[in-house]
Amino acid sequence: MSTRLSTVLLILASCVPAVATAQAVAAQPSMPVPRFTDPGRRAALEGALPRVKELIEARVEEMHAPGAAYALVIDGDVVLVGGTGVREAGGSSENARVKP
Repeated sequence: MSTRLSTVLLILASCVPAVATAQAVAAQPSMPVPRFTDPGRRAALEGALPRVKELIEARVEEMHAPGAAYALVIDGDVVLVGGTGVREAGGSSENARVKP
């Protein structure tokens, strides 16, 4: 048997347990959807969004990352979308900054 064929067979044989496990997991009943009961929860989370944005932008600067894109979701609704960074690594002038 050629080395290439035996490699392909080995790869296929290693996939069988993963497929069987995935099928077993899919057959289990789904977990209940979490329900939050605090009526002020969403307002409190939305009140923290400006601080979250500041923290993300500060962390990108701290890591010297060229940029980051982010989106925050509360109860299935996108509540904050943004991006920060520069168009080119090493760029720092104001006209090189990304303006979302």
